[in-house]
Amino acid sequence: LAPTNTVAQDMGRDGFKKAATVHSEVFALNNQRVQWDRWTVVIVDEAAMLDTKMMAAVVTNAYEAGAKLILVGDDRQLSSIERGGMFGALKDQYGAASLTEITRQYKQEDRRAAAMMAEGNFSDAVAIYEKKGGILWSRTQEEARARLVGRWTADTESSPEKSRFVFAYTNADVDL
Repeated sequence: LAPTNTVAQDMGRDGFKKAATVHSEVFALNNQRVQWDRWTVVIVDEAAMLDTKMMAAVVTNAYEAGAKLILVGDDRQLSSIERGGMFGALKDQYGAASLTEITRQYKQEDRRAAAMMAEGNFSDAVAIYEKKGGILWSRTQEEARARLVGRWTADTESSPEKSRFVFAYTNADVDL
């Protein structure tokens, strides 16, 4: 399970037999469309993003069914929009295991940068990406926008079969 559909879809692509959002699973449980039992193993990825009410629903359902519940996440990352913090409280109360081997990044320098960010060493991590051209600096927003559009145009012309993604923080930025 995951708090967002995007993460749930990623879990499905990663080989999980059933991947769904926490909200849809709790809805299905409440309406007897799904049933957990003592043979059920529930893994909740990005569990720190769950609000207190949804975390309570998952924990209660797992407890009542005798299901095994595994919460995965980082309480230092994005938290829930609503009242939350239960993941961190559960971690502090019951303990947690830590994953230390980075597998998402394939290149050693990317793994090193990810480890640095996990330790809070953002300036050195950014320097790694800057050195290999992954971060470009501009003095003004207009300059940054012009460089972005120029790079996007050049990349599109050189490899039109590849997809590209440009992120804008607000709709007003998109209109510029």
